[in-house]
Amino acid sequence: MTHPPPQSSRGRQRGFTLIEALLVVVVIATLVPPATTMMRDASLARSDSTHITRATLLAQGVMEQVLADAASPSGSLGMAAFASSSTYLDSPVTGLRARLSGLTSVYTASGHAWTLSIGSLVSASGALTGDSTRDVYRRISVSVTWNSGRSGARSFTLTALVTDLTP
Repeated sequence: MTHPPPQSSRGRQRGFTLIEALLVVVVIATLVPPATTMMRDASLARSDSTHITRATLLAQGVMEQVLADAASPSGSLGMAAFASSSTYLDSPVTGLRARLSGLTSVYTASGHAWTLSIGSLVSASGALTGDSTRDVYRRISVSVTWNSGRSGARSFTLTALVTDLTP
């Protein structure tokens, strides 16, 4: 019976030593926290971007309805409706909030709130002149607020000077 030739004193073994395994654990432990921080920051930035886009769309939607109301020939709308902001906004069926509930409910469900501010009659420059032939505009602002994951409460405001365009 012949025996295989003896291998060199230690031969080549495959695998990791304890030192190599510990080195891998240290490297991973060093790299993971900064990576998760970067991922969290990227997620918050994406969330903020989404909120800003939603706030812009909500403000535009509300302002478009206000502009349509200003140009409306309906007796309950038109520029005269802006004289009483509480009636214009909060009438049960015909108020702006009631008419826009389908549009705004999607945004309020995601944490956005909106307000409408109707200013007094002013001139085209935005200043009150006291001249009833020049003070025919109203400054109307739609403000949307939400909570940001990075910077707390945020807001977006859209403002327009609105007037009656009918001759």
